[in-house]
Amino acid sequence: MIDPAYLVRFKAVSNEDLIVAALICENLTKTEVSSILDIGAGTGVVAFAISSYTKNNPKLVLVDESSKYSDLYRANDEAEFVNSRWENVQLDRSFDLVIMSHVLGDIDPIDRPTSIIKAINQLSKNGLLVSVENGPENNFDDFVSDLFKRQGDEFNINFPEIEETVMSLNCQITKKDVLTFLKIGNSLEESLENVNVLFPKIFDGKDRKIVKKMLDSRRAGHVYFIPVNQRAYFIRRN
Repeated sequence: MIDPAYLVRFKAVSNEDLIVAALICENLTKTEVSSILDIGAGTGVVAFAISSYTKNNPKLVLVDESSKYSDLYRANDEAEFVNSRWENVQLDRSFDLVIMSHVLGDIDPIDRPTSIIKAINQLSKNGLLVSVENGPENNFDDFVSDLFKRQGDEFNINFPEIEETVMSLNCQITKKDVLTFLKIGNSLEESLENVNVLFPKIFDGKDRKIVKKMLDSRRAGHVYFIPVNQRAYFIRRN
C-alpha cells in the first residue's frame, strides 16, 4: 500500500494516478468510505491508495475494459475485477465512493451524460463521485493547448454539460482545478520521441524545432515536462 502522506506530497508531479489519489484523500474523512468503485481503474493504484488512507478496509470493485491487469487483480484478494467497458457494466450494489479518472474521453460524447448519471446512481446515500479529466483548453498555455486541439476530441470534454447533468439530479457539485506536470522524458531526444507517442498528430515536418524549443524551456535539471491542468468534480449524492 502507498503511504497517503507520500501521496499528498506528489500533487504536482507527473504521476497522474498519484495526483488523483491525493486529491480524493484530501476531500475524504478516514471513516466515511466502506466501499469503492473505480471506473476505468487501470492498475487500480488510485483505489488501493485510497483504501490504505481510510480506516474501514473498504471493499473494492475495479472496472476496466483492458484484461492486461487481470493477473495483477487476481493476485490481490482485496478487490473484485470487472473486465468490461463502463457502459456495459451492471452492478446491484451501491458504493460510498465512485471514481471516474480520465474515463469520459474514452466514451462517445453522446453517451457521456448517461455514463455520469449511471455512476451517480451507484452511489449510496451521501456517497461521493469524483470525476477527473484534463482541464479546459483555455487553462493551458498556447503551445500545449495547440497540442491537445490537434490530438482530437479525446480531450474535448464538455464541462458545462457535466455540470448541467449533475445539477439535474439535485446533487451537490464542487469543482477544483489543479495544475500538474506531465513528465515527458529525461533527455531532449527521449522527450521528442515521447511527445510524438503521446500526441501522434502534432508533427507535420516543421513542428519539430518548435517542439524542441518548447521542451527546452520546460525542464527541471534533466527532466522535461509539459504543464497539464486537471479538473476534478466532487459530486455528492443527497
